[in-house]
Amino acid sequence: MCAIIELVPEPVVQHAKGEDTMPTPEERLNSLENNFDQFQTEAVQAYKTMFHETTLLKGLVLDNNTRVTALSDRVVKIDRRLEHIDLRLDGMDAHLDYMDKRINGIDKRLNGMDEHLERIDLRFDSIDAHLNQLEATQHDQALFLAEQTTRLNRIETIQAEQTTRLDRIEIVLDKILERLPA
Repeated sequence: MCAIIELVPEPVVQHAKGEDTMPTPEERLNSLENNFDQFQTEAVQAYKTMFHETTLLKGLVLDNNTRVTALSDRVVKIDRRLEHIDLRLDGMDAHLDYMDKRINGIDKRLNGMDEHLERIDLRFDSIDAHLNQLEATQHDQALFLAEQTTRLNRIETIQAEQTTRLDRIEIVLDKILERLPA
C-alpha cells in the first residue's frame, strides 16, 4: 500500500550569495497543489483497493455463512441419525438380553440332560457290576443277560431320543447364533 499523505519539505530557495530564504507564496501554493493532487490520487487508489478488499471479504463471509449453514444442517442430520442408531442399539441390547435369558434356559436344560446322562452312566456301571457277579453262574447269567439286553434296548431307545433332542437343541442353538450380530 502506498502512504496517503507524505510530508514533503518545503523547497528552500538559495540565492546567489548562498543565503537561504523563505519560499514565496506562489511557490508554497504550487507545492501545496502538487501535494493535494498526489494525496487525491493516492486516496482514490486507496479507496478503490479498500472497496475491492471489502467486496472480497463480503463474498468470503457470505460463502462462509453458506458453508456454516450447510455444516449445521449436516450436524443436525447426523444427530438425528445417531439418535436413530442409539434407539436401534437399545433395541438390539434388549433383544440380546432376551437371547441371553433364552440361552441360559437352554444351558439349564442341557445341564439337566447332562445329569440325566450321568445317571444313565451310573446305571450302566451298575449293570456292569451285575454282569460281573453273574458270570459265576451261566444259567443265571443267560437269564440276567436277556433281562439286561431288554433294559439296554430301552436305554438305547432313551439315549437315541436324548440324542435326537440334543440334535434338535443344537440346530436351535445354531439358528440362534446365526441371528446374533457378528
